Amino acid sequence: MLRPALSFAAARAAARRPAAAAPALDAAAGAFALSLRGRPQPRRRGVSRLLSSPVPDDQSSTARSRAPFASPRGAYDDAIPNMDGSAEVGLAGGLWSSLGLLTELTDVLARPTSDRRGLGFTAGPTPVQKMAIPAVLGGYIPYDAAVEERKRSGSSALAEADPGRNVAFAAATGSGKTMAYLLPIVQMLKSDEILSLSLSSEQAARLRRPRRPRAIVLAPTRELAQQILSVLKQVGHAAKISCESLVGGENYGKQRKRLESRPVDVIVATPGRLVKHMEAGNVYLGSVRHVVVDEFDTMLEQGFQADLGTVLHPLLYQKKIVKPGEIQRLSLVEGAPQVILTTATMTNAVRRLLDDPAIEPKKQYGVDSDPNKPVNIVLPKDIRVLTAPGLHRAVPRLRQTFVDVGNADKLTLLNDIVSGSGGA
Repeated sequence: MLRPALSFAAARAAARRPAAAAPALDAAAGAFALSLRGRPQPRRRGVSRLLSSPVPDDQSSTARSRAPFASPRGAYDDAIPNMDGSAEVGLAGGLWSSLGLLTELTDVLARPTSDRRGLGFTAGPTPVQKMAIPAVLGGYIPYDAAVEERKRSGSSALAEADPGRNVAFAAATGSGKTMAYLLPIVQMLKSDEILSLSLSSEQAARLRRPRRPRAIVLAPTRELAQQILSVLKQVGHAAKISCESLVGGENYGKQRKRLESRPVDVIVATPGRLVKHMEAGNVYLGSVRHVVVDEFDTMLEQGFQADLGTVLHPLLYQKKIVKPGEIQRLSLVEGAPQVILTTATMTNAVRRLLDDPAIEPKKQYGVDSDPNKPVNIVLPKDIRVLTAPGLHRAVPRLRQTFVDVGNADKLTLLNDIVSGSGGA
């Protein structure tokens, strides 16, 4: 997934770095071997002999295993625009527009970084973005002031789930998943603002208010949340979308004051800190129209299920607690937000929550589970699942080398190789 910390250009350079760093790794290994000669290193004697001796000319299995290799040139790479050859590079504006994006966004995307307003996506969208952006935009429901009023009053009726509205897409890290959901969300928020022009001044004023975001993006780590926020600020600048971050490790009081000081459209948060602000009454989610759970596989691995349920269940079902016996009877409430999930791997835990029929339900050991014990997280039914062609495949741009270290100290060797290559 695209994770630019400073700029999109820097992120792209980082994506190309593994192929360029391989010679440095080889050079570091050779330098390490030379440094071992003439010094008593009993623990590394096998490593020194391995790295300092030339690779034999024969075709033995040992020689072949030490030869660098890379994936075939034709291997699919989800991070490369126009990988499917569907359009010519250089027509970036048209490529982005073909996904259903507005001109205000496509112009900024297609401009080079030399332009102060440009984001530098001059080659067009990646395969993942071509797949996901139209799907997310297809789940847009125009802003309805009457529905929003019923939600605020707690009188929303139950609604049938739209099988195409909620989306989960899986693709490798670095393939552009962040932009794949941020771009359509920014566009849908702006569309709501345009529609609000036909409303009364009182109704229009309810659209953008302090402490009441219209979209939330949940990330498993503070670092990832900050990277998402930096991308959102660049994209949202042209659309005049305001955003804030709520992550652990930052001053809680300052976060509260920022939420109160001005209208906020999008909040990027870690689950724990968002729940803390919710419970303290610093943020209200009644106006949320879109919820993104980024790196959903990592969320599950790190144990955020309960926090995710605390955020999602009131929005989707108007229930703070969901019991096992209620799962089959759950229905989305009127005006429930669109749910967007992203994942880099389709683990069994992810597929089970997405109701994949190929995955058996989780086994229960011992006596039957407590029927009154709350369920951590229940996702909407019929989530549309999109899978990128390059999922669970080796990245073609990555050059790989195996080093047989025998009985040597592997961690010490790895540390010396990495430090010798400057961390590249």
